Amino acid sequence: MRADSRHETVSSGLPPRRAGLSTRSIAAVILFLGLVYVGVVFGFGYGGHVSETMLSLQDARQYQAVADWLVNEQPTRATLIRPLLYPVVLALIEPAAGIRGVWIVQALFWLAGGLLLFSALRTFTQRTGAAVVGLLLYATNLTLVLLTLHAMPETLVTFGLTAYVWVVAARRRLGTDRALLILLALSAVLAATKPSYVGLFLVIAAIEVVRLVRLSSSRATRAAWIVAACLPVLLQLGIMGIRHGVLGLSTIGGAAVRRYSGAELYRELHGGSLGEARAQVEPMSSGQLASMALDAPGTTVRVWLRLVRENISARSPVTDIPAGHPALSGLMQRINAGYLVLHLVMILPTLALLAILVRRRRVQELTRLALLAVPVVCVMATAGLTFMQGDRIVLPSLPVWISLYAVVLASWWRMFSRRGDSSR
Repeated sequence: MRADSRHETVSSGLPPRRAGLSTRSIAAVILFLGLVYVGVVFGFGYGGHVSETMLSLQDARQYQAVADWLVNEQPTRATLIRPLLYPVVLALIEPAAGIRGVWIVQALFWLAGGLLLFSALRTFTQRTGAAVVGLLLYATNLTLVLLTLHAMPETLVTFGLTAYVWVVAARRRLGTDRALLILLALSAVLAATKPSYVGLFLVIAAIEVVRLVRLSSSRATRAAWIVAACLPVLLQLGIMGIRHGVLGLSTIGGAAVRRYSGAELYRELHGGSLGEARAQVEPMSSGQLASMALDAPGTTVRVWLRLVRENISARSPVTDIPAGHPALSGLMQRINAGYLVLHLVMILPTLALLAILVRRRRVQELTRLALLAVPVVCVMATAGLTFMQGDRIVLPSLPVWISLYAVVLASWWRMFSRRGDSSR
């Protein structure tokens, strides 16, 4: 390591850099993940029913309808609520390899995501044991494993977020300029796949714009790269504008608010059934919805928190498709309940670490923490807008919060270790 790099590492408080994974480590991770996948998918009989499971969920059929429109120009209104990026993946794979080809590609996304996460955790913590624990949390999420057998974008989005985490871990090695461009491109892909990630995209895009303004040279080149990174979002916006006359990535957000969180808030305020509440809320304008929420802020926050909690601890929507598996379903619900406890426990140490880093002006560590925290906050915030979707609403944040909590715990461990060493 060069002397200046070593000085930068020590002064920033970050752990020293470690070379990438060895061939033996890569092989061990792949073998472990492969055994888990085969054990769950084939050991419990899911693998023989791919043709039944792939389009069993209503959302999957809508994504398939958009893919059919892309390939065969079959008319559909599903393009209003389902962005095109994931249907493009279906349209590229299915004509050549069929449903099983989609399954194989999604299984590879899951496998590659686990490998990227393990590598990132090794970099973040400099501890193989911590990386193994994080990998176990990833691999034992049965919903994520089984969603590879469904034509749903969660597998792709989760892989995108593991790639995001890996880039955050490799930021010093890649260089800040290059890493931020890659993160911007990944956030654009995520937002163009599921619009709930538009908040993450806007945050990183804002950072890039501020950095662009501060540049004294090469602005045109940097601006061109920024536009290129934003292409997935720009294309989706263009398609929505041309095809539907809508300014936005999708209308799914407004529909979800009216059918779920808005209706639930109305029911909390006025009573009645969910159906009656929906009948009252769905004709409302965006301004009327906002007024209803702002007129009763305490109730709005309470409903939102309840929906977030329910989505985190919800049952898996896929463990019982096509046949019931009570043991797996019960296990996944207990795992989700454990996630909820873990999130609650980690709030205080995460906020405390954030305050310490701000006070000490530890820019490198603060940037890393913020880059991991923003996507988790985006997912949890939008989790309060819907319900009855099972645990898949918060599922893609799995690799990000695993990494965030690993960084938080590793940072506290290093601080206490240095304090113990200095007191001797």
